Amino acid sequence: MVDVTAAPQHAKADTSLRTLAAISTAHWVSHFHLLVLPMLFPFLKEQLGAGYIELGFALTVFAVVSGLTQAPMGYLADHVGARKVLLIGLTLGGFALIMLGLHLSYPWLIASAVLLGLANSAYHPADYAILSAHMDEARMGRAFSIHTRSSSCCSACPPPASAISAWWR
Repeated sequence: MVDVTAAPQHAKADTSLRTLAAISTAHWVSHFHLLVLPMLFPFLKEQLGAGYIELGFALTVFAVVSGLTQAPMGYLADHVGARKVLLIGLTLGGFALIMLGLHLSYPWLIASAVLLGLANSAYHPADYAILSAHMDEARMGRAFSIHTRSSSCCSACPPPASAISAWWR
């Protein structure tokens, strides 16, 4: 005999798990975008003829843009939709790195830092809005900790990825 009452709970659990996996992956990507740039500094220093101060300025631009646009992105996530904001952030971050790769110059580095800062500001407001809407309240703390842990796991990935990128170029 089929347990009719268990089916909706099982389907909700599957949806919650898929949502958590997708949002944690997006969070992982956001931190990858953040951490890959400093790993490329020795390569960028040589290719752009820039010093570490100029390269550090790009990270400052990233951080300032990201910090100043967090609250407006939260507003957009609430009024336009968190999913749309998250997808735009992921797309914008990828676009910024692709454009930097295609047009390797200091002005493009700064432009990419601006775009990456905007992209980064979309992740947390959208992530938490989506998780809050889709996770069971009893598992919310666990979901938030898995989401946060996904970004910590990312810390090991940019060094080898940057080495491969620098070697491949």
